[in-house]
Amino acid sequence: MEQALARMTDDPSLADLVGQHFFRATPAFFALSYFSLYLDYLYPSGGTGSLASVLESHVRNAGVSVVTGRLVAALDLAARTVTDQTGQVWNWDRLLWCADLKALYRLADPEAIRNPTRRAAWEHNKETFLARPGGDSVFSLYVGISLPPAYFAARSRPHLFYTAETRGGGIPQDHRAGNS
Repeated sequence: MEQALARMTDDPSLADLVGQHFFRATPAFFALSYFSLYLDYLYPSGGTGSLASVLESHVRNAGVSVVTGRLVAALDLAARTVTDQTGQVWNWDRLLWCADLKALYRLADPEAIRNPTRRAAWEHNKETFLARPGGDSVFSLYVGISLPPAYFAARSRPHLFYTAETRGGGIPQDHRAGNS
C-alpha cells in the first residue's frame, strides 16, 4: 500500500493519513478494496476479543483445566510439561499454543523431537520466525458518548475509520513508500 500511495501523491502527510489505517506492507489491491470488503465481515458479539472468553468457556465445559494470568517460563517437549513464572509445572497430553509464537520457539528445546525431518523443520521455522520483526497490532478504543446511535448511523456503518489528526498517525519516514 505504501508504494501505491507514493505513486498517487507526493504529499507524505496525505499518504500517512490514508496509509495509517492499514498494516505495514498491506497489498494495495486489498487495502483499496477494503472499504467495500469489510461489509462482508461478520464480527462476534462483543468483538473479536470475546473469542478467547468463548473458547475458554467451551473447553472448561468439556472438563479441560484452564489457567490464566501466568507467563510460561519453560517448555519441555520431551517431558510434555510447561513451567509457569511461579515455578508451577503443568503436564499436558496435547499442547494448544495460542500465545507469542516467538516465545514458543525460544522456550522449547527441539532436541526432544526425535524425528530428524520434523526437528529440521522445527529449526528452519525457528530461524525464520525469530529473524522476523514483530507484526503490527490493532488498537481498539471504546468511548462513552452521549449522542444517540442515530447520529452515528447517519454518518457511517458499524465499521469506521476515524482520523482526528489530519497529518496522519506519524508513520516514520523510513516505513513509507515500501521502505519497511
